[in-house]
Amino acid sequence: MFEWLGSTTRADAIKFEIIDVATFEVLHSGNITLGITAVPEPSTIVLFLFSLLLITRSKITQIKGKQHV
Repeated sequence: MFEWLGSTTRADAIKFEIIDVATFEVLHSGNITLGITAVPEPSTIVLFLFSLLLITRSKITQIKGKQHV
């Protein structure tokens, strides 16, 4: 029988026990460590500059489109 012992203090580790169902003796216990890595978020300045680039490109495209009419 597999028994989950609930969460631990660490967010990336899980405690468990394997128990013999006939004798209720603990056969094995341990921790499972998950390989969770943080995903870096783009900085605010990079997002701002990218949006500024897109707005500028959009305005230039609009101006060029009006000149050909």
